Amino acid sequence: MNLKNKLFNRYSIIVYVLFVLSIVLIFRLATLTIAQGDYYRDISDNKRIKEVYTTAPRGEIRDRYGRLLAGSVPSFTVQLLKDELNIKDRTERNKNLLHLIRLLEEDGASYSNNYPIELSVIKYNDIETLMSSQKDPLDKALEILIANGLVGEFLKREYNPPYESHYKSSTSKIALKILQKEDITDFALEDYETIESLDDKLIELINNDKTKLRKILDRPVPRDLLYNLLKEKGLQEDLILEEFSLIYEEDYLKQKNDLIKTYPYISLESSAKDDFVNLFADVSMYSFLSRVLEEDQSEETFVPGELLIQMIKDAGLESPVELKVNVDEGYVIYSFTDIGGKENLDPINYLIEFVRDKNIIEKFVLHDKIKFLAQSKLINDGVNPKISVSGDLEYSFINDKKNWESANNIDKGSSLAEAFKTIRIRYSIEESLSDYEARSLLGILNEITNQGYLAYQPINIAYGISNKLVARIEEELSSIPGINISIEPVRYYPEGKTASHILGYIGKISQPFEI
Repeated sequence: MNLKNKLFNRYSIIVYVLFVLSIVLIFRLATLTIAQGDYYRDISDNKRIKEVYTTAPRGEIRDRYGRLLAGSVPSFTVQLLKDELNIKDRTERNKNLLHLIRLLEEDGASYSNNYPIELSVIKYNDIETLMSSQKDPLDKALEILIANGLVGEFLKREYNPPYESHYKSSTSKIALKILQKEDITDFALEDYETIESLDDKLIELINNDKTKLRKILDRPVPRDLLYNLLKEKGLQEDLILEEFSLIYEEDYLKQKNDLIKTYPYISLESSAKDDFVNLFADVSMYSFLSRVLEEDQSEETFVPGELLIQMIKDAGLESPVELKVNVDEGYVIYSFTDIGGKENLDPINYLIEFVRDKNIIEKFVLHDKIKFLAQSKLINDGVNPKISVSGDLEYSFINDKKNWESANNIDKGSSLAEAFKTIRIRYSIEESLSDYEARSLLGILNEITNQGYLAYQPINIAYGISNKLVARIEEELSSIPGINISIEPVRYYPEGKTASHILGYIGKISQPFEI
């Protein structure tokens, strides 16, 4: 058979056809999964049965004479619907969300923003001051503010935006929203002819209340205004304003600080492994060794003390104590193998000190059968060091930081300012936006991302917004899919009463009340 016949016989032609079809299929598969993977994945997530949740109306509570004890009033909530937002066109999506953020900020409304990078955070100027101080730096700033009679001046501060389209912010509006949320009242901007009379009323109602002031300072802009006010007066003392701060790092330092103040063997330099072992040995090991435990997912019993004594023997040492197990009662009795000179000593405490001296305690606490039980026992004993025992022992905040850096492709050793810039680029956030608006936008995008495959469920980002803000959102954003206003009833107590007042009243009356 010549070459031409070999190349063009029926078998060869079938092979050629199958080869071409395979190439076409591979190319098409690559197009669907790689080139257009995000687009089709989004369609797949969103083409599903949609569950629409409706809030049941809250009934009125009246006394036997028909007087209202508790009623309900409508509350407006801003919701985002992931499956209706324009996810593919990032620029358009960011533009719409930024418009919503500016409306919320200018109205002084609170909204969800748990993005891990915080802006304008008031801190102590060094770690040593933080560790030695009994006060949170923000609490100290507030105490200075109140002690020097500057609350009124702070409430009159306004933020000067860097460009015209940036939202305008004032502490007065934020304070007003906080007061309106705490008590249903007719107190509103329209009641005051001048901003000066409004500010005076706000100062009277805030009344140096640190709780209300802290709520104002949940946002970065008021923190900036507060610190600059203290700095202008020369009252900042050992406080500084840090432009960028990572929540995970702050939570780690706070956790370490809390532990250091209670347990002297813990320091800022001590590792998570050392902290876990020492905490367990100090707080929980005594009672842990006294127990008979059940193996997970089985009915077999496990005695931690037996494992510890076996480890002592495996190290070529003689155990100073022996034990007897009462399985039925679930406890262990320890006694000395040689009582000489130990009449007044506790066998379990002696055993713990013995394994400490012989460097066996770490091996025992970190044993695969022990470490998860040790973590659970510590928590049950009222100590939660927030140390993860899966894999390498580390504080959970440090693991969160590593996971966050990995998820956002942050280069090792990058500063927070560099990391923030990298993330802005990743989410296609305009370079011209200020860090404040960029961070607010990232917070909303983070809420959307965390929704995952539950794209059909609404994401509530702002509760109890004003009628004026509802009107503006309906007017300016009604044509944009994915941004909705929902109405939910909230409990209303007339004449300044609260739930505790109502419960107290119900407890005193002898006849049933009407609902």
